[in-house]
Amino acid sequence: MKQLKIKSVINYRFMSVLLVMAVILIFMVPIYFAKNAKMSTSEYPYADASNCACDLDPWGFYKRQCTSFVAWKLNTVNGVNFHNGMNGSKFGNASNWGNNARNIGLTVDNNPAVGSVAWWSSGHVAWVSSVNGSVVHIEEYNWNKDGNYHTRPISNSNKPTGYIHIADLQTLVIQVGPILYGKSSPNDAWATLTDNYSRDLQVSGSRIAYVSSNGMLVAKEDLHGAWIQEINGFDEYIITPNLLLVRIGSVLYGKERLTDAWTILTTGVTPGFTVSGSRIALRSGNVLMTKDGLHGAWKTQMTGINDFAISSSLIVVRVGSTLYGKINPDDTWATLATGVTSEYKVVGDRIALRFGDTLKVKEGLNGVWVIQYIGLDDYNISDNMLIVRVGSDLYGKATQYDTWSLLATNVPTNVRLSDQWVTFKSGDALMSKQGINGQWLTQFIQFDDYLIGTKY
Repeated sequence: MKQLKIKSVINYRFMSVLLVMAVILIFMVPIYFAKNAKMSTSEYPYADASNCACDLDPWGFYKRQCTSFVAWKLNTVNGVNFHNGMNGSKFGNASNWGNNARNIGLTVDNNPAVGSVAWWSSGHVAWVSSVNGSVVHIEEYNWNKDGNYHTRPISNSNKPTGYIHIADLQTLVIQVGPILYGKSSPNDAWATLTDNYSRDLQVSGSRIAYVSSNGMLVAKEDLHGAWIQEINGFDEYIITPNLLLVRIGSVLYGKERLTDAWTILTTGVTPGFTVSGSRIALRSGNVLMTKDGLHGAWKTQMTGINDFAISSSLIVVRVGSTLYGKINPDDTWATLATGVTSEYKVVGDRIALRFGDTLKVKEGLNGVWVIQYIGLDDYNISDNMLIVRVGSDLYGKATQYDTWSLLATNVPTNVRLSDQWVTFKSGDALMSKQGINGQWLTQFIQFDDYLIGTKY
């Protein structure tokens, strides 16, 4: 009995020790992994670094912080040389990124794009991985100060202050007969997208759409998404990162996500509606109507117009030889210029106007017109670049106050510009350059056509 009693005491003590150890493990293991977790779905190289905010990465940010992760993404995925002192700025803490970006001429707005930076002025940044209608997914580090990697959709209760467009990813699509190939970075390998292309290719942001050989409109969210059969028997369509619209007869239909049901937007529509971001505009006779998003109200903007242009930030119309503009549909019209008889372009907040061989550019409604070039043959603008062609020479700059840089010589007339890419066809070869300071790369040889998606 005594020996049995001793064994029982030993077993009881042993079990007590095991129980205490189990309790310690239950509480300590999650804490350990929360502090030292490695990234399971990202190759961020500093997942094992201390989360002490004391060790700088190669781009000048503290490792395992949100700023370091975004800098790594911009450099490795977007292919831009981003660092803390980019263009003479100091991005510093996440709370300062938006204002610092504006100070060096970068666009900060409310339009998400794949590869853009979601910025919270409260002190956080994240990398936008996908935009599906109104649903924005992000990748991030150190959310809630845990030093870990996360991916999540942005909730309506915690929307960012804005989106910083440093070098958004833009899909490049090549058409060779019925085959479409695509990539989102200049150095990526080409991916085969379909062998059933027929006509009307459109690329916007990461979205791709075309009409197949049987007349079906098919679309996909990005290079790796599945093709979705949208509709047959339509007259025209437009796709943007935020919307997909089709006109059937005189009825206009729209949706945000590619898998949504179609919504009737209006009737009595004639050909020629346009979309930028989530803003829809159509002309009925000489009357301009606009609608912000699928659920906004149609508003009459102006009667007696000759032509118009819209962006996600501006509405511009020409009446006679006078150019008017506004930001919001309910704003009062501001006179932008008089004596306007030739073409003008609007992208984001940037307005460009050509008088003969002279190019003028204005940043926003309250900006001043600045003469950019005299003696040009052609030009194009984006949020981040201005380019002009003079004879066979191509010049470019990032902001209206920069000095012009010679980008290329012996350039043909078919130069195209997106937010970040400059492209042209030289003989059978497609040449591309990312940004003013990028290198020219041969992208493809012997093709029929190509398109680059913009963020609008």
